[in-house]
Amino acid sequence: MPSLPQIATDLSSSTAQVQHMISAFLAGSCLGMLFYGPLSDRYGRRPLLLGSLVLYGLATLGCLFAESIEQLTAWRFLQALGGAGALVLARAISRGSASRRARSQASSSPCPVSSSGGEHPMEETTHHTPQRRR
Repeated sequence: MPSLPQIATDLSSSTAQVQHMISAFLAGSCLGMLFYGPLSDRYGRRPLLLGSLVLYGLATLGCLFAESIEQLTAWRFLQALGGAGALVLARAISRGSASRRARSQASSSPCPVSSSGGEHPMEETTHHTPQRRR
């Protein structure tokens, strides 16, 4: 990532420490994905979804005000735990409320939001016929 050296400079740390922050984020995301499913079965989806969003928001504020790489790493881990809740629970909610066909259509759509002209942003490139070189 191009921003790693700048983060290391801003927090007076090494690039390796900043890379550990990324590892901590991935670990938090993986751990969260493991636990949100069983917890949602026990406590319900809505309370866990709201709690995970609050955790994500608070951790994001913590990242904003982190003064060291250690603080930033801890906040990023918590941020990933909160973000994992939204990922897991969104799938669980869609699985419980939409038909299989509707879910497959929604997940296969390359771009759910169209451009301002009502056309798909990739339409220009998909209808383009390549020129032959001479």
